[in-house]
Amino acid sequence: MGVCNVFLNAYAQQAVCAPSRTSLLTSRRLDTTKLYDFNFYWSAGIASNHSDDYPYSWSVLPYHPPSFKYGNRKVCKGIDGQLHVNLLCLMNVSETPLETLPDMESTEEAVRLLKSTRDFD
Repeated sequence: MGVCNVFLNAYAQQAVCAPSRTSLLTSRRLDTTKLYDFNFYWSAGIASNHSDDYPYSWSVLPYHPPSFKYGNRKVCKGIDGQLHVNLLCLMNVSETPLETLPDMESTEEAVRLLKSTRDFD
């Protein structure tokens, strides 16, 4: 009989993803990174103005998922049957533009990039 592991607890440093990811990836608390929202650049405190921060820290240009352009369009079918502006609601991916989501495209791009820089044979 196999062992079943169950994930019982989840913690986040902040209620938004960017500060939590930064904390996880740098092993630093928010009071060290000084990143509490989406308005500041984490490694140097430079305001990002929600734009690409290249060339401050990246060796390649940032990746922008093609379906990200639908983020502010009415693509999410609500329980009322109408389309709403919100990619964070429950949805059937096959009904979304390009039949995917930005996070799925970003994951595929990350895998492609990792495979291109390392021999996985």
